[in-house]
Amino acid sequence: MEQPEGFELPGKENKVWRLCKVLYGLKKAGLFWWCIITQSMLALGFKRCKSNAGVYYYHDKKTKALVIAIVYVDDVYFIVLKVLCSSIS
Repeated sequence: MEQPEGFELPGKENKVWRLCKVLYGLKKAGLFWWCIITQSMLALGFKRCKSNAGVYYYHDKKTKALVIAIVYVDDVYFIVLKVLCSSIS
C-alpha cells in the first residue's frame, strides 16, 4: 500500500492510514444509485419491466429494434435485437 500521490509526507513514506470504516459506508448509497439509474433509463426512453425491476426495455418503432438492459448491482448488460425483415414468407 502506498500514500496517494500528492499526499506523501517526507520521512514517512512507508506509513499509511488504516481504515476502520468502509469509504462507501452510507447505508442508502445503493438505493440512491438505483434511483439515479432508474431516472436515467426512463429519461432515455426505456420502460421498466413490471415483473423484474432490474430489466429495462426500449422499442424503437422506426428501426424495429428492441434494446434490453439488465441491471444487476453495479453491472449493466445491453442486448439489442433487430428485426432484419418486416415480413416472413
